Amino acid sequence: MNHIEIKVMGRLANPSPGDRVLALLSAYFDKSATEPVGVTSVAGYVAPLVEWERVEAEWAEHLAFWGLKRLHFSEIEQDLGREKGILCVKGFESIIAKSSIDAIGAALLDRDWHRDDWKRDETPKLSSPYEQCLDMVLKCLGKHTEERFPGADVAVFFDQDAAEDCILSVFRTAQINHPHLISANVGSSLRFLPIQCADLGAGMLRKSWLNIDSGNADDLPWGAMPRGGTIRTAFWSLRQEAAVARAMLIHLRNTRGIPDPS
Repeated sequence: MNHIEIKVMGRLANPSPGDRVLALLSAYFDKSATEPVGVTSVAGYVAPLVEWERVEAEWAEHLAFWGLKRLHFSEIEQDLGREKGILCVKGFESIIAKSSIDAIGAALLDRDWHRDDWKRDETPKLSSPYEQCLDMVLKCLGKHTEERFPGADVAVFFDQDAAEDCILSVFRTAQINHPHLISANVGSSLRFLPIQCADLGAGMLRKSWLNIDSGNADDLPWGAMPRGGTIRTAFWSLRQEAAVARAMLIHLRNTRGIPDPS
């Protein structure tokens, strides 16, 4: 299957003239979407079409170099072996890292989501951890793009991580407060090649959160985060947010020599 080029995706999703902004989102699950066994994450990237065109070209070149039809974060070591898999992923990370696209993400510990002591009035609990993460990441995306790309319409592309009706239902709810999210498009990462970037981001966010939860903040895989763009993430609980803040501080201290606050 030949993939649809990002410039065509942009025209199909937003035929109006002017700058087009596209967001691409994917999910990552641990074993089960219904049992409290690990981490659920939804993440991706958002950027103007012109920046996506550059990222897409480099991504396609890297796929060809490794003889891959697509990058799937959870399968890469199985496909190439551990040593080659790590090298391959680092190459894709570098494409993201040197870009100016923005990272968007949401994650939750499945066991936290299954607890009953959440603030029901402030944060309604949705039907699944996936829908909860999708709702959180779309709120992040809506707020972020209002600030980062004021006045721009944003077309959103989703990987086929769940039933299309489920995805579109959560999206329509997000549109109520963020009407500049003008369209939702669901497709595979073979058809919409740049969604593979989102798969990498979701896998990295999930792996980071597993390390944070285990107290291993010295080994956070921040490689798939853009150095030229910005990052906005959301987490299910204040406890999670506090743990992420602590882990980020430790990571910056160890990698950049930033001292602990007095």
